[in-house]
Amino acid sequence: MFQAADILDRIANSADELKLASLRPQIVACRNQLHAHNGIDVAVFGRFKAGKSSFLNHLTGRDVLPIGVVPLTRSSRDCGSARRNGPR
Repeated sequence: MFQAADILDRIANSADELKLASLRPQIVACRNQLHAHNGIDVAVFGRFKAGKSSFLNHLTGRDVLPIGVVPLTRSSRDCGSARRNGPR
């Protein structure tokens, strides 16, 4: 499992590799939020069956959200406790 700081490092490295300098201010803001509040709230929006749960599972390095052929996460989820209790 990745820690939040590790995930931000992965995002920063990917942004650098893809030459997405416009993301630097957002990454800095996330780092500041992480240090100030010991966590980051993330909202992910997208079309139906666009891979949002798969993206978040990959980003965190574990199966925090369920994925499947039929829709499984059609409403908002708080995954903060997933670190302790596994997927919900």
